[in-house]
Amino acid sequence: MEELHRVADAGPTEDPTALFRDLGAQAGARVEADRALKENLLQYLASGAVVGFGFEAPRRLQDSAIAIPNGAWSGFVGWSQSQLEHQGIRFLEVRVMPAHWEEQLKRRWHDQFAPAPAVKTRGPEGTARQIAEAYTALKEAGQIDFEASMQALYPRVRHWLMAHYPQAGFSDSKPHDETLRKTISPLFAGDCGKGRQ
Repeated sequence: MEELHRVADAGPTEDPTALFRDLGAQAGARVEADRALKENLLQYLASGAVVGFGFEAPRRLQDSAIAIPNGAWSGFVGWSQSQLEHQGIRFLEVRVMPAHWEEQLKRRWHDQFAPAPAVKTRGPEGTARQIAEAYTALKEAGQIDFEASMQALYPRVRHWLMAHYPQAGFSDSKPHDETLRKTISPLFAGDCGKGRQ
């Protein structure tokens, strides 16, 4: 650009066509650089060193971008529209990135947006936690008779569990007496001051 300003500022004494010759030479160099860049990019895409993603046409709002197969890059590339057409399939809003970025982006997305793992509610640990929760809730509501046997409390605990965890499969006979005893015994003994069962 500085060269163009120099030629333009030189005035009428110099050759006026020099300005256009310089512009033509620079435009030719830009066109050649653009062609070489696109050619190299297509080679990287075909080899898998660079990967492409896009939306299959026609795009719907709920669609997710999909990975474009390496072989598809031999099709027609609409550079200015960010489109690719291969064997009758058209990809819209095409974006490319180095292949190693894909895994990094997946990890980053997972860390930011993946739902937290569900709290385990089945199995020994989950059931024991739920039984202890039921015992504590019944105790706070004043529904535990510490003068009665601990076993008399089991039906109330089961009904509380059925009401608060309906999908967990609790019933009038589940959890079993022994499962209830293992969890409630230390709590009951500590609360009533005796180890009655």
